[in-house]
Order: sequence, then structure tokens, then C-alpha cells
Amino acid sequence: MKIQPECITCFFRQALDAASLAGACRAEKEEIIKEFSRYLADCDFSQPPPVAGEALYKIIEKVTGKKDPFKELKEESNRFALEVASQIREKVFSSPQPLRAAVEVAIAGNIIDYGIKSAWDIEKEKEQLLKANLAPDLLRGTFAFDAFQQDVDKAKTVLYLADNAGEIVFDRILVEELIKLGKQVVVAVREEPIINDALYEDAETCGLTEIAEVVSSGVSTPGVVMEKTTPEFRRRLEAANLIISKGQGNFEALEGKDLGRPLYFLFRIKCEVIAEFTKEELGAIVLKPQAERAVLK
Repeated sequence: MKIQPECITCFFRQALDAASLAGACRAEKEEIIKEFSRYLADCDFSQPPPVAGEALYKIIEKVTGKKDPFKELKEESNRFALEVASQIREKVFSSPQPLRAAVEVAIAGNIIDYGIKSAWDIEKEKEQLLKANLAPDLLRGTFAFDAFQQDVDKAKTVLYLADNAGEIVFDRILVEELIKLGKQVVVAVREEPIINDALYEDAETCGLTEIAEVVSSGVSTPGVVMEKTTPEFRRRLEAANLIISKGQGNFEALEGKDLGRPLYFLFRIKCEVIAEFTKEELGAIVLKPQAERAVLK
């Protein structure tokens, strides 16, 4: 997916939010805005939005000296998710369709995204998860579960591209179900802090490293931009029979990429740009195969 003109206002909003979290003063905020404006002046808009996102957060780090301004929010998200995980896990595994229930919970957890927080009442969404609601009331967009089930059945090895801290706790429930089905699962996280995206330490916190192999994608972009991944990650990808791509950032980075094996996007439609791009409704939960083409290019 290419950077859309409408993405720019979101970038500047993120710049101010992250700068505030980093404790930036007015002068530092002005410097961040000016430097990012200079970046945008020469930016190649044919790149996916996570590329510009990485540039923005590198500028924030340079100006403020804070490498991980979202660290406390990530820890809070992990604590919250761990508090409700056991009751959600129980409901998932007692469901008549545990794989479907696990997919829905993983997507529902995708709302814990402080990069797009102004569009959503995150606390309200947390309350819904706190009630262990397995997403029956959530708006559904494309939900290609039957095709997904068939590709899961055929796969031996699954590469799971994680997204945010907090929601990675719910990703673990889906990974557990895949392992129960006899799949070997490798989970990829970000190499360095970027917004509230999950790192290896977040996977450790939720016990994911105890049940699956967790590797770095090698990227510090808020989405797996293939050109920035490591050779080791690409070897993992080539060895996988199925790829599960979690979150909107990974969708932005990988939409339209032919990775040579089935790829499914699991995410919430959290902004108007993505709603228009995918022709889905804002707020919908989506399980979307790569084969489906978006309308807006």
C-alpha cells in the first residue's frame, strides 16, 4: 500500500503525541515538526506508510533522546491483557470452534494501538475485552475463515507476524490453538522500539517464548517492510507454509506483496484511509487473504 495524502495529518498527530510522551518541550516539538516536514518534502509516496513512520520516530528519538517513549504504555497494555487472558482463553478453548474464536479474539485485541489512539476509545474497547466477549457484537468485514481453515489444515509451519504489545497476549491464544492443531509456529516481532509494537521482551512477558520460537523480523518500521528484513527472517518466511500477518501496520507494508505462500491479514479497520483502501467499514474486524485486491491504489 502506498502512502496516501490523507496519511500526513495522522503522522503529524502522532508526532505531537509521541513528543509529549517523550517529555518534549515546545521548542523540541517545533524542531520535530520542521524536520519531519523536510523529510516529507522529498518523500517517495510510493512507499508504504510504515517507512515514513520509521523516519518520524527516528526524528523524535534524535530530538528528545528517548528511544522508547511508549515503554510504560506497552507495559500497561501487557498487564491489562494478562489480567483477562485466562478467562478469555477458557472461553476460546471451550468454544465449539476454538480456531475461529481464537482468530476473533486476536483481531479484537488489535484495538490496543496507541499509534491510532485518537480514532478510538481504547478504554471502552478494553472493557469489552475485560468481559471476555469473544467478539460476537463486533462489526465484521471480509472474514474468510473457511479459506483460512483450509490453509491452516494444509500447513505444517506457520509464520506469525506480531503487531502490538498487549494484543500479543491474545496472539498467544491463537498460537496455542495452532500448536494444538499440530502446527510449528514461528512468531516474528520488531527488532527495535517503534510506537507500541511488540518486541522480544513483550513476547517473553506473555509467555509466548515458552511455547513457540520468537524471532526478530529485523525491522524497526511499524510494519514488516520486506526490503528492511534480515536474511534470517527471509529464510524463516521461505520455510513457512502459511503466513499470518497481524495488525494494520503489517497490512500497509505487505498488501500487494507476493510472498509465494498463503498470507492472511488479521486486523481492525482503524482509520478512514484504510477503510477506503479496503472498501471495508470503519471498526470492522477483518480476516483477509492476500489474493483479494484493494480498490484504491
